[in-house]
Amino acid sequence: MSRIASSSVGELDKLMHWIDHVKKASKKYMIVCQNKKVRDILRSFKCKNVLYVMEPLVDFVDLVVWTEKPVILLFDGDRNSNKKCIKLKSLLQQRGVKVNMGFRKIIFLQKDRTFAGLLKTIKSLAGSERVRRGLPV
Repeated sequence: MSRIASSSVGELDKLMHWIDHVKKASKKYMIVCQNKKVRDILRSFKCKNVLYVMEPLVDFVDLVVWTEKPVILLFDGDRNSNKKCIKLKSLLQQRGVKVNMGFRKIIFLQKDRTFAGLLKTIKSLAGSERVRRGLPV
């Protein structure tokens, strides 16, 4: 008899562990995300130090450099977001800011590779209303 390939409980635990990890990292790092919607999602997870990218990009980079904190970049996994993320990463590194992109790995494992899709996945995996009440979403 073969084992079940993937368990929804395991997937939910993995996502919740990732959220806790981001929440703890937000105390030491500045989290830079793509837009206001993602910023609001991260704030609903009780993350601190969350900014979203504003134009012009050079002024935004100056603002981030002024905070003197290392940066976590959390962008969606589509092509346009990757271009923005790589451009921002290079500008920040030129100014001497440490950039961490490792937190994006879980986004690439999702089907639609967006934060909105991440929320939908969490809610669908949670199933019952009782389990959903325990989630920070």
